Amino acid sequence: KTFFSRKEHPARRLLNIMAQAAVGWTEVSGRSGDTLYGRIEAIVKRILNEFDDDLTLFDELLEQFSSYTEREIHGSKLAEQRAAQVTKGKEALGEAKRRVQEEITRRLAAYPVVIPELRTFVLDGWRDVLVLAALRQGVESVEWSNALGLLDSLLWSVQPKKGGQERQALLKAIPELLKE
Repeated sequence: KTFFSRKEHPARRLLNIMAQAAVGWTEVSGRSGDTLYGRIEAIVKRILNEFDDDLTLFDELLEQFSSYTEREIHGSKLAEQRAAQVTKGKEALGEAKRRVQEEITRRLAAYPVVIPELRTFVLDGWRDVLVLAALRQGVESVEWSNALGLLDSLLWSVQPKKGGQERQALLKAIPELLKE
């Protein structure tokens, strides 16, 4: 008799939490025993089979169902966080690739002579180095600047040299280029 008049009645609290949990349920969610529908169905069966006058059954079922819903909510939040991280990572990767492509295109266009082997190296290998530097350290980092600087040095090194000074500068630069 106190079920309707007392908000804290164990059966009413159980019914309220089950109703709240079922708000978004659809047939697509499934009816197996490990789903929300299955859990609610098991509770109803236990009440029908075990309840006499002892209200502690409702407290026990409420505690079990509350634990289940908390785990489900926690799992949903983790899944949302992972999805957000994946989306953020994809966006960052896309932005890094775009920025790298701009830098490579600009640099290749700035040098009149780029031998095919260097072009292949830049487009097939150095691009990945630049993408990783952009993602890991950022485009304002020393690593990013060094990677672009090395690219500039490589492109400069294959350009025809006009005089003795330029050839001497190239001879001095070759050991460092090879090391880098």
